[in-house]
Amino acid sequence: MEVYKHLCSRGYFSDLYFWRSHDGTEVDLLIQAGGKINAVEIKMTATPTSNHAAPLKRFTEVSGELCGQQIIACCVAEEMPITRNIKAVPWQQMPAWLDHLHHASS
Repeated sequence: MEVYKHLCSRGYFSDLYFWRSHDGTEVDLLIQAGGKINAVEIKMTATPTSNHAAPLKRFTEVSGELCGQQIIACCVAEEMPITRNIKAVPWQQMPAWLDHLHHASS
């Protein structure tokens, strides 16, 4: 809900979703922007691992070319890579990440 409020307050009207596969894999938040679907996992950890990125990797396999940026929003102190295409972002930086996502798609 906070993401929705932030986007609306800035005049961005993106489609927001969550994703669950038939095998129960889930991605917490999907944001459509710039012709891509950007995926966010939200975790209460300060030590994210590649295991936390597993749902994002699965979503990439399914969505293919439609997949945009992928992040894990969590309790890290600063942005850090988790895999080649997935990074962990401090949850406090989510508003700036959302703004960048929409500015890049304009």
